[in-house]
Amino acid sequence: MLANLCGAMKKYEAPNAFSADKINGKIQRAEQMKVHTMFVVGKRDVEADAVSVRVHGKGNLSAKPRGEAIAEILLSIKGRCA
Repeated sequence: MLANLCGAMKKYEAPNAFSADKINGKIQRAEQMKVHTMFVVGKRDVEADAVSVRVHGKGNLSAKPRGEAIAEILLSIKGRCA
């Protein structure tokens, strides 16, 4: 199921997600594009094996362990599909 999620996420990946822009610029562009959920992975996040979760309209929801963030997204998707 995780592989399917990754495949689906690539389909909706924000344009220029891997550009040379700084993180703040990428976040601002994603907010303007009304991307609902963003996983922001900075240097500290990589070291801590975590991701910072941002939700459109709510802002930064804090850093979470990578597995926990993925589990929450999967649960949210299952809830919408049920």
